[in-house]
Amino acid sequence: MEAVLEGAERLRDLDEGVLSSLLRLQELTGCPVCLLLTSNLVWDKFQTPGGLPQPLLVHFPQYSREALQSILALDRPSDVDEQFYSGYLNLILSVFVVPCRNVRELRHLARASLAHYRAPVLSGEVAPTDLRRLWRHVEPHLRTALRSVYLREADSAQWLRTQTQLPAAAVQPSSHDQPGMLDAADHQRLNTELPFYSKFLLIAAYLASYNPAKSDRRFFVKRTGKGAGRLKARPAAGARVSALLTGPRAFPLDRLLAIFYVIVEDRVAPTASIYSQVSSLVTLRMLTRLGGSDNLDSAKYKCLVNFDTVKSIAKTVNFEVERYLYDFV
Repeated sequence: MEAVLEGAERLRDLDEGVLSSLLRLQELTGCPVCLLLTSNLVWDKFQTPGGLPQPLLVHFPQYSREALQSILALDRPSDVDEQFYSGYLNLILSVFVVPCRNVRELRHLARASLAHYRAPVLSGEVAPTDLRRLWRHVEPHLRTALRSVYLREADSAQWLRTQTQLPAAAVQPSSHDQPGMLDAADHQRLNTELPFYSKFLLIAAYLASYNPAKSDRRFFVKRTGKGAGRLKARPAAGARVSALLTGPRAFPLDRLLAIFYVIVEDRVAPTASIYSQVSSLVTLRMLTRLGGSDNLDSAKYKCLVNFDTVKSIAKTVNFEVERYLYDFV
C-alpha cells in the first residue's frame, strides 16, 4: 500500500509529532505502508528540535522541454486539434521555458492564453496553419503574461477577464482594493501561490518597513567568533514607540535586497527575475512604490501587509520573523 502526500511542507504547520508519526506509519500500524512525501523544500527544512526519522531522499531534476510539452499536452481541450495544440504549446514554451519551468505555472499560462491564440482561427480571419499571423496576434498577451510569470496575480479566468478589458463596472471589488486588508482566503492563497523567493522578498520588505535602518547591522550582518549567531537585546535609552503602531516606513530597493540576500540563506544571483518579483508584489498591492520615478533602483517602497500575514507566510518557509523585528528584542 502506498500513500502520497503532495505539498508536504504544509505538515510543518502542524504539531511536530504529526510528521514524526507519519514517518513511522509502518512501524505504528504494523501494515506494509509506503509513505511518499513530495515537496519543493529540501529535507533540512523539515527537521525539528526533537529530530525525525531519516527518509529515503529522491531528487527529481528539472523537466526537459520535451517532457514539459508532453505534460502540457494532457490538458488539450477535446475541441482543439492535436496538431494545432502542439504548435501552440511549442510557442508557449519558446517564450516561457527559460524564465519558468514550473509545471503548474506553465499549465496556467497555457490555459490562460489559448483563447487569444484560437480567436482569429475561430473567426475565420487566420488559417490554423498560419503560425506567423497567429504569433503576431497572441504576442501582446504573452508579453503581458511574461511580466508576471514569477508571481501569478490571478487564476486563469481572472487573467482572461483582464486581458479582454472588461468595463470597470463589471469588476467586483475585492479586499485587495484596500492596501494591507487581506481576508482569510487571501492568507491561504498567499501561502500556496507565492513563489519561494517572493515570500522572502515580502518578509524582507516587512522587516525593512518596521525596523529602523540603523538596526540592520545588528540583525543581518553575519558574525564570527564568540557569540556568533546570537542576538542580544539592549535596553533602549528611552521609551520607544512600537513601529507596529506607527505604521510602515519607506525604504530603498537596495536595502530590501540586502536584507533578502541575508535571510534567504541560499546563494541567489541578482537577476531580472528577482526585480520582476518585486514589481509583481507592487502589482498585488503587497508593496507600494513611492515617487513617480521610472528608475527601479531609485524608487522607495513600503510594505502594506500586516504582521499576521507576514508571520503566516514566514511559517511556510520556516523563518522566525519575530527574531529579526526590532520591536521584539
